Amino acid sequence: LDDRLLRSNERQEIVNLNSDIKRFFMNTTWDDNYSDLSIPLYIQIIFEGVTEKGNESIYNCQALFSNGGDLRYFDKSIQFYYNSGNSLYYDPVLFEPLTGFLAFYAHLILAGEIDTYEFNGGNGSFEIARDIALRGSASDYKKGWGSRITLVDNLNRNIGLRKARLSWYIAIDSFENGEMDLVIEELNNMLDGIDQSYRDLGRDNYTQYFLKIQSEKIAKMLS
Repeated sequence: LDDRLLRSNERQEIVNLNSDIKRFFMNTTWDDNYSDLSIPLYIQIIFEGVTEKGNESIYNCQALFSNGGDLRYFDKSIQFYYNSGNSLYYDPVLFEPLTGFLAFYAHLILAGEIDTYEFNGGNGSFEIARDIALRGSASDYKKGWGSRITLVDNLNRNIGLRKARLSWYIAIDSFENGEMDLVIEELNNMLDGIDQSYRDLGRDNYTQYFLKIQSEKIAKMLS
């Protein structure tokens, strides 16, 4: 948490937020079929200020979510309230801005991870993320949720990138097993996916980020 722009009394109000967020992610069951995945998750929340809305203090933030690899999402328009006395709990029916935005990005990261195990395997997580964004856009805390709907739609329909990431991770496993014919086949499939992404979406930021992060490993494998 980067709270340097907050006043000292405002910092005191969020002193437990860091540990509350950790507990939220550790104690929530995100996907029954992939409950055995161990996914690293890095979150940076940058506080910009506080506005008062009725009796509530609304925190205005930017945030970065990453798996430490080729999944990375930056959000520059987040609003939420926080009560340190209440534990964070994700309710799929009742929308709350803080747990809503945490769960939204959790499902984006999860969708990207599941996509590396089966083709379009992340569809279910993308659908949950989109549902959260729709409820957010219809709530009293709608700032930023329209952009999140667009984000999840763009990620979901970037079939080329999703194919490329699946083929790349299959290639990694095949390389470690010495199956070189399969490695070459999957690398070609990966390149086809990159081409498809460019045809469908042009210079997509997330496709470029995937290539940026994986380029050295790809080059080393080819050499």
